[in-house]
Amino acid sequence: MIVAVTVAYHPDLGLLERQFRSLSPQVDRIVLLHNGPTPVGLQDVCDRFLIDFLPIESNIGLAFAQNRGIEYATLLGADEILLMDQDSVPYPSMVDLLSHALRTMPGAAAAGPRSIDLRSGHKSHFLVDDDAKIVICNPDAVKTVPSIEVAHLIASGTLLRTSALSAIGLMRGEWFIDHIDTEWCLRARNQGWKVVAVPAAHLGHSLGDKVSKVWWGRTRHISHHSPLRHYYMFRNTILLNKLPYVPFHWKFFHFRRLIQIFLYFAVMGPEKLLRIKMIMKGIYDGFTKSNQLNVSFEVQKSI
Repeated sequence: MIVAVTVAYHPDLGLLERQFRSLSPQVDRIVLLHNGPTPVGLQDVCDRFLIDFLPIESNIGLAFAQNRGIEYATLLGADEILLMDQDSVPYPSMVDLLSHALRTMPGAAAAGPRSIDLRSGHKSHFLVDDDAKIVICNPDAVKTVPSIEVAHLIASGTLLRTSALSAIGLMRGEWFIDHIDTEWCLRARNQGWKVVAVPAAHLGHSLGDKVSKVWWGRTRHISHHSPLRHYYMFRNTILLNKLPYVPFHWKFFHFRRLIQIFLYFAVMGPEKLLRIKMIMKGIYDGFTKSNQLNVSFEVQKSI
């Protein structure tokens, strides 16, 4: 049984309908969790597509909401759980391709698709860990390969094996948003599980508020986020790098990425002073906050 879990926060209802219309024939059940008061019209959309709607009165963050959805899907009897953001639309057969990858690779904890930006059409790449450095893998070069072991997957569009969740644990709820998926994948791989990408499986996705195309050693597509998101991005990157199972080359990779983000947005981004203030607060909190979080997988029967 495959259950999709979508987490939303004041979504574009038209885009959410597109997601449900595409998902409905691909999964057995769809669960929607909305952070904060229910927007007008959202209940009607859920009723129209027979969605299990679990409203949350306050914004508890992406990770805690994902955990609630995972627990609910487990109670429904899900063997595989598909995580979705509100701004993602799966292509036809995406879930079948991901499920096939999990069924044919017993050691795989999760399988994910290739993302295609809904605004620019830009196709994502995969990151592969060769145990010494992080390597960019172009999916076009391996499109004839059913699946490829990768370093991590973005949460939206990722299909999780429920039995693997029992061993690995849930998402780090207190991180709220950003690097939740990275940390979970690194934790899974540290425990001996594989994380795989399926080049033929595609997901329409909108990452960030907008995307800019820039030249920085090579052509790059930069996702723009709010100053608050940059707070979480910098704080959680530092929290991630403090974990004992994060290899040194990952720490270096993330540190270099933070420098690039800071330089780009401090020079070219909007709201520079506020953004720099939030980044500095994120750095401070990242170094001062503890990582002692409970991620055990315990299904709450009260849900």
